[in-house]
Amino acid sequence: MNLQGKIIEIFDTKQVSPTFSKREFVVEYATNPSYPQYVKFDLLQDKCSVLDNYKVGDRVDVQFEIKGKPYTNKNNEKVYFNSLNAWKLDLVTGKSDGDDSYDYSEIEPANPKTDEGVPF
Repeated sequence: MNLQGKIIEIFDTKQVSPTFSKREFVVEYATNPSYPQYVKFDLLQDKCSVLDNYKVGDRVDVQFEIKGKPYTNKNNEKVYFNSLNAWKLDLVTGKSDGDDSYDYSEIEPANPKTDEGVPF
């Protein structure tokens, strides 16, 4: 999967355990410019350094995979966790740091009469 947007925040690499590290970053993305979404991605292990080549404001194309797993908490309730693991970033050329314009004409609007799920 991929998503294009503007980097809003880049976090430092966290050493979660002696053998596991991760780095998070946030991308602003909008299919409708009135309602931007802020999507947090993870880079894992040797991919953490990928962000060293980018800065806040850069427009990027993020290649990622969705991961999910169940977990039984201390109350014996099953809960689920999702993560978006980025594995590749590419700079989107042709847009400057301050240029928030995007051609939304090719994106079909959601149809609230047929779409299922929560309305936000």
